[in-house]
Amino acid sequence: MLQPDASLWRRGATLGSRRFALPTLVALLSAVVLATRGPAAVENEAADDMLTATSERMIAYVLTPEHGPRFRLPGGPELVRVSAHLVLPSNQTYVPTRRYAFGIEATLRAPDGEILWRRQLSDRTDQTKAGHSEGGWIYEAAFAADHRYELSDSAGLELALPSCPPGSTLELRLSEETGILGSDGNKIVVPFTNPSALVRVHRRVDLGLAGESLRRSATQAALGKARLAAATFLPWHALREAHRAHAEAEAWERMPAEGRAGVDYRGESVYVAAGPPPAPPPPEPPALAIAPGQAAVVHLLGPGTATVRTRGTATVSTDMPQEIAVRTRWLGPFPAGPEPAPPAPPVSLLSIPITDAWQEQAIPLTAGWTAIELSTAVGAADVQVVASDGARHPTSEEAGHEAARESTFAALRLPAETERSGCAGARLTYRAACTLAIPPPPPSALIPVDLRTLPLYRIGPDVAPLSFNLTGPKDIYTRTLRFDVRSLGAVAPVRLGLEFLDARGRVIAVEELLAEPTGLSLFERARPPSSFFAESVGGSDEDDAQVPSLMPALGLPLAERPVSEPVSLRLLAPPEAVRLQLTGGSPALLDVRTVLPPPADEVGGSPWVWPYDQVVVDDERWRYAPRRRDRWFPLRSEDHALRRAAGQVMPLQAQIRREYEPPRQTSEGPWITARPRGGAQRLDILELVPPSRRDEAIASWGPGDVSVLRPNVVEKIDLRRGFDRPTRMRYHAIGAGVRALGQDIALRINDVDDDWLITARAESRRIARPKGGLVSLMWSSGPEPVRILVNRPTLSGAPIYTARQIYRLADNALTVDVPKRAGAVEALHVVVYWLEGAPTTATSLRVAIDGGAPKRHSARGVNVSQAELSVALIPDSGAELLRTDRDTPVRAHRTTFTIRLGDDLSPGRHTVTFTRDSGAPVWLRLFREAPKSGTAAPDLELGHDD
Repeated sequence: MLQPDASLWRRGATLGSRRFALPTLVALLSAVVLATRGPAAVENEAADDMLTATSERMIAYVLTPEHGPRFRLPGGPELVRVSAHLVLPSNQTYVPTRRYAFGIEATLRAPDGEILWRRQLSDRTDQTKAGHSEGGWIYEAAFAADHRYELSDSAGLELALPSCPPGSTLELRLSEETGILGSDGNKIVVPFTNPSALVRVHRRVDLGLAGESLRRSATQAALGKARLAAATFLPWHALREAHRAHAEAEAWERMPAEGRAGVDYRGESVYVAAGPPPAPPPPEPPALAIAPGQAAVVHLLGPGTATVRTRGTATVSTDMPQEIAVRTRWLGPFPAGPEPAPPAPPVSLLSIPITDAWQEQAIPLTAGWTAIELSTAVGAADVQVVASDGARHPTSEEAGHEAARESTFAALRLPAETERSGCAGARLTYRAACTLAIPPPPPSALIPVDLRTLPLYRIGPDVAPLSFNLTGPKDIYTRTLRFDVRSLGAVAPVRLGLEFLDARGRVIAVEELLAEPTGLSLFERARPPSSFFAESVGGSDEDDAQVPSLMPALGLPLAERPVSEPVSLRLLAPPEAVRLQLTGGSPALLDVRTVLPPPADEVGGSPWVWPYDQVVVDDERWRYAPRRRDRWFPLRSEDHALRRAAGQVMPLQAQIRREYEPPRQTSEGPWITARPRGGAQRLDILELVPPSRRDEAIASWGPGDVSVLRPNVVEKIDLRRGFDRPTRMRYHAIGAGVRALGQDIALRINDVDDDWLITARAESRRIARPKGGLVSLMWSSGPEPVRILVNRPTLSGAPIYTARQIYRLADNALTVDVPKRAGAVEALHVVVYWLEGAPTTATSLRVAIDGGAPKRHSARGVNVSQAELSVALIPDSGAELLRTDRDTPVRAHRTTFTIRLGDDLSPGRHTVTFTRDSGAPVWLRLFREAPKSGTAAPDLELGHDD
């Protein structure tokens, strides 16, 4: 009997043992793997399960440039919605700001395969993820079943298909131009290789009455209502009734692909997550609050576009229209130059209705400064002003540096072609107001209102007397006090009771002043002191320093109580007074100031800081604009800290604005020319009246105004106008004068020829008034240049000039006499001309009244006179001049300043002497206002802060 080989047994035993050892080894390895995974792996699985549980699983079809699904259509017109997810490269890192572009080609084929319609559609999409941890993402807007590839967010495209026969098919293909967009958001910078996408297609179906009722009942449940609301931009409760009915009457039906799975199409499982938890709404952008009696004004630099946005905050029951009045006014060119300003565009007035929704109105801006005033007579609203297309506003940092004169500004821009939902087909520029369904722009695009904050003392019967320390140098400046009074809550007279005490505490003088405000201020708002100072940075006692702060503010809330326009009163304290105690007879706000001595290096020209010095308008002035040097210094009460803690220091927010300053009226005559003593060198000139002031010059035509007739031009003169003086024509021989002697001037007056022989440097003749009062005049002469003047305006537009007499100030001194009336202020106006080009350095002049020692007296309502002052002058404007010794116009540079002889000077004749300390020689024109009739009243000027 044969025995089996022992080695086979041994081999069999080995094989048997291996057969039992393999399951044991697998079990051990599994245990090791589970042990090494730890809590992180379990947490990752839990996160995936939670994300899958909160997402909706859908079947989507693979779309490539070569292959894609087709869908059978029942016939007729169709509205189809295509939802697409791009398949993103798996080797890229997640960037939240990255955007993707893709395109889809849609082809409509007839049942026989004929192409009926084809369109190329493009769209952009993102990828949204949140909550990254070591195990992955807590939230993904869309993801594959096993995360084997990345998906973008859903992008929706709607196709309005034309009418087609039953059995037609819709084919979809992906465009080759698919990839990552660049920073400009328009161009693909990283194209995809072999791009693909996953799409779902739905068609809109209209529900019948039965289906509509079923759908309405389904939306009563929380889940049905939430799903229906998710398809809209607004919550279900915020939709109008018509929108709700429209949503209940239609539905979207999913379309299956045509053909066999895996052959004609390929489907993939896609999870689409519900929206992430809603983020808190962004804070409301600040706005300017408008209400009756509380207006706002903003300043912009053009050219460009300003968009005014309004939204009502309070309405009242009234028949009056509830609307925002928008007044646009051009202030002048920016920056201001020596050339005359062009004619100002007309003031634009428009209105925007006050509603609960945001309204907007676009306003085109011309080059230069523009002020936009916003007010309402009924109701209240929030207002925002947005700059676009190059319009801008200087920032507070730029305005605080002198070097900003040469700076350029970065424009605050918005896309000029941006569409806004709620304004169908309307753009931001040049259109009527429309309703907006979106929030206003971010604060970076808003234009602020320029504010000046003034800390004021509250006075009244229930407030303890204010006490001010008057110690300082024993001069006229320390004794000069100014009281700016504003009634609080209503327009009412305010009586101030003043007591002056000496060093021993004895009352040495008692005065009473009466301030009578004329109206409430539209552009000033008093703030509650507790909330205002609590919001101040630091909260220290220095937040309301003596120098008022300049603050461009994007938001301006309403004030609880209105304030009146300020009334400025002045008084000269007794020389022995060291303390002032003050009481108020009615609720009011008070600002007490004293004047500082004049600086030795005072600079002439515009008194305002940049950029407010760039506006040159003769009949307007800045209100509350900061000055380069403010000589009025605010005083603090001795118990200022206690009053602030008690809420008796109220901040006033005053809006910087440009206002019309009416000229002072006179009854005996306009101006009187002041002529220097002695033999000062004089020059007769003609100064061109700018075209923008032509109508004003004609309306106030004076003895020094003339028209310069143009040669070989028919000029028409209307002699029917009621001028006091006869009509005269005058020739001027230009240059040395002797060259034109014996030369004829050919005249043609009302079709009658005449000759005028030149026999002197200048000669005049009278023009008789013809029947009808109209004169037609034309002249010519040669070869030497001649000018013909007539003391009447022309209907044909001949340029208007004003005759001036100017006096040279070089190494000599100029002294003029100024008569001073009792109780009045005399102002000597000085116009300085540079005729030899713009100076390279400032010209320093010294001015002395009565040789530096004028006789003074104390009186109430005092305007202080400076006995001596030094002024450094630089030109701030220009003028075109005609000189008798030049045959061509001369471009002169000029500036102005004023010497005031206040009512602290005794009445009688005083002298004002001008000497040049340094700089180029200049020419001076001196004039003063003619005396007023009747009793002369004290000249109470507006303060420097006003």
